[in-house]
Amino acid sequence: MDVQVIQTQEHPLAEMLNDRLAGTVEARFAVAFLSTSGLRAIEKGLSACLDSGGQIEFIVGLDFRTTEPGALRWLSERPGTAGQIRCFCYRNPQDAPLPVFHPKLYLLTDRRREKETLVIGSSNLTGGGLQGNVEVNAIITGAPTDIPIVQARDIYHGIRNTPSVFMPDANFLSLYEGLFERAHRRWQERPRDPAILSSEESKEVEEAEARLPHTAHTQIELIVLALRDLQSKSPDGWVHLQEIYNWTLTQAHAEQAAFKWDTFENSIRGRINENVADGDGANLFHRRGGMEGRMGQYRLSPEGDIYPVRSLVEEGTKL
Repeated sequence: MDVQVIQTQEHPLAEMLNDRLAGTVEARFAVAFLSTSGLRAIEKGLSACLDSGGQIEFIVGLDFRTTEPGALRWLSERPGTAGQIRCFCYRNPQDAPLPVFHPKLYLLTDRRREKETLVIGSSNLTGGGLQGNVEVNAIITGAPTDIPIVQARDIYHGIRNTPSVFMPDANFLSLYEGLFERAHRRWQERPRDPAILSSEESKEVEEAEARLPHTAHTQIELIVLALRDLQSKSPDGWVHLQEIYNWTLTQAHAEQAAFKWDTFENSIRGRINENVADGDGANLFHRRGGMEGRMGQYRLSPEGDIYPVRSLVEEGTKL
């Protein structure tokens, strides 16, 4: 395994990426910010990868200030790349207690799958991040079984398979483009104002996003799906809590979702308790006392019956 640490003004990251991408069969990028200038800086390498049949996947953050809608369109409009480029977006809903999406992770698998190149550091996929700013990055080249490579791959898939990651379509890109321009003007006029989107604009984005396929279901969605299935098989329409645990755990693993498995059951119980009828949340579930050896029984309320569950991204779907 080889490890190098570079400073981009002395050793532009774009040059290394262009060189390595030419021999790459699979490229994965997880970056907070994406710009057209960044894509153009590595266009030669991306084209070489695609021309040789390689697959490229992006996970990018949407902050309505830095990730450019033009860059997302650049990816969606490249000719002759059906199924080869996939782009996912990670967005923090306004006022939601989600962590800020801020990774800079590049993972390239060579054509023979004998070695991988991992880049981690401070460079976003922007022109400045790749070759203009003062950035520092570690470049690790090793076998697919080397521990840092395995860890990076697991981290990437953990990011990818979170419920806040979705695949945009043309309609969403148009919406994002309009709001990006509006928010950018607003930020330039009032740089100290932390509000990027108004509450109405944020709601519009969330509603549009909810109609798009995601990489994993939320825990609430898993519970609703579990009850829809299990109620139909229950003689009296009530479902024991342990059955909900078993169903949701199996489905979450099938989706390769990124949950904390050691506390998964507690989280599921918490989501149910928060949203049981007459609770503090949505009235999605009814509860009745359990029986000996059981932990309570549940079924969907009328609100739960119509709760919208988002679709999942199908493998091979192109942006």
